[in-house]
Amino acid sequence: LANATTQAIEEIVSDAGGCEALNSADIEDWFTHLNWDESHVAAEKQEILATRSVGVTTEISANWSGIMPIYEACMRRIPAEVPNVTSLGAHSSHSYLNGTNLYFVYYYDVSDCQPVEEISKYHLPIKQIIVEETLRAGGSMCHHHGVGKHRAEWIEDEYGSSFYILKRLKQSFDPNSIMNMGTIIPIEE
Repeated sequence: LANATTQAIEEIVSDAGGCEALNSADIEDWFTHLNWDESHVAAEKQEILATRSVGVTTEISANWSGIMPIYEACMRRIPAEVPNVTSLGAHSSHSYLNGTNLYFVYYYDVSDCQPVEEISKYHLPIKQIIVEETLRAGGSMCHHHGVGKHRAEWIEDEYGSSFYILKRLKQSFDPNSIMNMGTIIPIEE
């Protein structure tokens, strides 16, 4: 099955004009630097302070027919609606017969705001666009990292008529709502 899938992917890519294959050294280098240690985190912090550029990711998933419309809509809307975006792209790391995920990777210049303003001025508006376009195309606003507090407000939109089942399961397993409060099920005010 793996060989047949690989062959089919190679044929599809070839028919679409092809692309340059990565060599094994590039892949090994990527795996070597996949999980950063403290020195890398410290270096990234210094780079952010020096450049005032912050990089963030937002992950989504969708079936094959929905993934390209999500990508194209986000690539169009984000730079048009959010100022100071300096880099924007996406890549997939988990693909299946029925669909794939996308990690949107984006950087923005935060020279015009204080650190406490960065989330509300840049990160959340970008995330909102990504979630809106994903749900519009019938995708999921997450893949394997979970919803989190910043996406909980859209959980009912994603689950639709089955949201009550999710809510009842959460209430059954966590009647005092002490586990991951505000994550998955938004805090009701």
